[in-house]
Amino acid sequence: MYMLNAVTNNAISGTAKFTKRVSGETLVSIALTGTTAGVSSPAHIHLNSVAQGGPIAIDLTAVNGATGKSETSVSKLNSGVAITYDQLLTFNGYINVHESASALSTLIAEGDIG
Repeated sequence: MYMLNAVTNNAISGTAKFTKRVSGETLVSIALTGTTAGVSSPAHIHLNSVAQGGPIAIDLTAVNGATGKSETSVSKLNSGVAITYDQLLTFNGYINVHESASALSTLIAEGDIG
């Protein structure tokens, strides 16, 4: 489990959990507290660390503001390259969650993975 720390709103934080599925895919589950009902917050896995920054490697399902949750089955990077559960566990990357699709430059939570 990885911590997702508050960025612009101290009330929002949570976790990301990777679970190996029977199919071989990885279920990426995000659970945030402090989100707002009616707001959908895009989420991604990026290359490198939060401190370094990097391009998007994997698009995740947006976080539902009413529940603070997102679940995405992952088997490949956006480039089409396959990625296993074990590879994702050691992936040099970070997750970030944006305020909304219209406010992508505003991050509400982020955290290093791998």
